[in-house]
Amino acid sequence: MARLTFETTPSLRKIERILDLLKFRDYSVLELAPLIPITDRWLVDYLNHIKSNNQIHICGYMPEVEGIRRYPRPVYRLGPGVDAPRPAPLTDKQRKLRRKRRMKRDDDYFFIERSKTRLRKFIPKPDKAAAWLFAQ
Repeated sequence: MARLTFETTPSLRKIERILDLLKFRDYSVLELAPLIPITDRWLVDYLNHIKSNNQIHICGYMPEVEGIRRYPRPVYRLGPGVDAPRPAPLTDKQRKLRRKRRMKRDDDYFFIERSKTRLRKFIPKPDKAAAWLFAQ
């Protein structure tokens, strides 16, 4: 990806537009991108540039769903300030607990998972009635 200079007229207009939108409320990248309109990747460069000039700061993190996983995305606020710390990732125990809760809410999913577990733990035993077939 090419580097931006942020000094051209279109770049300065986009920076003005971003700052104007941030006057009214806090935005994440995915909320702000369609309003500019530019791609998420370019918007991150613009926001990092504005943040390096101490015009905006990260006020918090919001979990945004992308597919199955939830990633904490920064929420930007107008004005200088200290960036909020990024939340710690979930531990394995917390992820497993969340998965179990989701399974219990969905009856079909719970039934399918229980069936898979039952199949994995199934140990075939010899049939005593049909033992004469295999005896030689």
